[in-house]
Amino acid sequence: MSRVPAPLTVVKTDPTAIPFVGCQPAKKVRMEAVDISEAEKYSGDLIVFSVLAPGCFHDAPNASQPQKGPIALPELAQKFDDAVGQGMLKDAVEAADFKAKMGSQVFVRLPSKSAPAVKHLAALGFGSIAEVTPSAVTKAAAAFASMLLRGSGEKAKTVAVVLPTCQKVCPSAEGQRKTREMKERVVTSFLETLLVELQPDLRFKGDREDGKHSGPQVEKLTLFTDDVEAVNRAIARAKVVAPGVYFAQELVNAPANYCNPVTLARAAVEMAKEAGLEAEVLQQDDIEKLKMGCYLAVAKGSLFPPQFIHLTYKSSNPKRRVAFVGKGICFDAGGYNLKTGGAQIELMKFDMGGAAAVLGAARALGELKPENVEVHFLVAACENMISAKSYRPGDVITASNGKTVEVGNTDAEGRLTLADALVYAEKTVKADTIVDVATLTGAVIVALGYKYAGLWSNKECLASSILKSAENSGEYMWHMPLAKDYAEALDSKCADMNNVGGKGKGGSIIAAVFLNKFIEQASWAHIDIAGTAWDMKTSMATGFGVRTLVEYIMDISAQTKEN
Repeated sequence: MSRVPAPLTVVKTDPTAIPFVGCQPAKKVRMEAVDISEAEKYSGDLIVFSVLAPGCFHDAPNASQPQKGPIALPELAQKFDDAVGQGMLKDAVEAADFKAKMGSQVFVRLPSKSAPAVKHLAALGFGSIAEVTPSAVTKAAAAFASMLLRGSGEKAKTVAVVLPTCQKVCPSAEGQRKTREMKERVVTSFLETLLVELQPDLRFKGDREDGKHSGPQVEKLTLFTDDVEAVNRAIARAKVVAPGVYFAQELVNAPANYCNPVTLARAAVEMAKEAGLEAEVLQQDDIEKLKMGCYLAVAKGSLFPPQFIHLTYKSSNPKRRVAFVGKGICFDAGGYNLKTGGAQIELMKFDMGGAAAVLGAARALGELKPENVEVHFLVAACENMISAKSYRPGDVITASNGKTVEVGNTDAEGRLTLADALVYAEKTVKADTIVDVATLTGAVIVALGYKYAGLWSNKECLASSILKSAENSGEYMWHMPLAKDYAEALDSKCADMNNVGGKGKGGSIIAAVFLNKFIEQASWAHIDIAGTAWDMKTSMATGFGVRTLVEYIMDISAQTKEN
């Protein structure tokens, strides 16, 4: 049952679909891992040498001594520079006082007469080996992408990167362990970020110059490494996950007049067909039969009908059933508690960032095809608008599990839609594990800023697993307390609970406690991505959450396979 109503328009010029470009670099850029011993023979437009700063561990030589002057180039880079560049890269590094900080770079254009085999050399800083983590290297990847898009390397078609190693910088056992971990997890994160960053989202720029910044000219990327097998695995994974991240970004970046509940549902169904997933979209009459009173209350003020999206991935003989639930408020005006002042109502298209993360993960997992697991992707899509039909502050509404909620604030709508979606995940889907992802509270930004997402769970083992998945995939999360004694803040005199906790502190915790009231037996985790779904510097979506969700399912698949 994947029926979706025809797109609704007020005037004929209204958009009727979300335009998608997709992550073209993942399709077009040919990537291959080559043994590092072949690097000296490389010929192409650009070769980039990864440079590590010294002093990675306490047992490394001179680890406690600050670096004086520029960093010395790695031995391979020195040899290549001497043979091909006549020392020009070394001179540039010294002139720039290059310290190899993460993402720093030095670029040299070689004279065509003296270097017909290679046109450009570059050094790319990776910090110390202790900094080379899946999350930190995204900065280096973004800097590299910028070099290829807008920097001196924008015309390069054949590019090579010599990936960092640390044997000579840190000969200790700990240093070697870090190197082995870097081979796959770090390179995967680096490549995923690179592929996403190489494709600027310009869908809504009608006057851009022909071809300018529409994407890189890179056709081939060679990765020189001392572990070809691990890097080839990283390439394969990145080519699947990056399009999932980019799909999530395109959904969130789409303005609300393009991305509404109906067009979002249509996009999800279309993606599901391509990814080999089952798709079902519940319409308002279906939702009413399920008595999802909280969800319907939020949705009824909008021109667009609610769309409950349910996608399913099912391997043969699944041993685990997991449900991912994404908050899908396509535009959040706040309802009658209208967003005013510094509430940034103009950015509220991003309030379906949780839904985008879940759907992006669905896209990737459909292609990765993990074994021994069944995954359900749920989105209660709607808008939170003002109209004569909108729900009001003070209303009492009834969730699908029979609990009543007093509406203390119509702008605390996400938890209401999630409440019914969580009940559906546990009672209808019968998932043993439920993870919701939501741009839920501004309070989590006060607590954690814009880099970390907050994580709550009713099971410590689940929280640990998700934190591990986040760390391994390059996303930052912080375990927050599910302080059940905060529940008294939700007390209501006329209903089972209020949807807000008054004017006290701890708003993100109270929101998590509210959601926990709609879980009975299942293992459940809540990820608040209000601070991480949107990049305030670039004014673009991040696709945060996709990588963690994919990594979590792949870990489950591997564990059940071993058992």
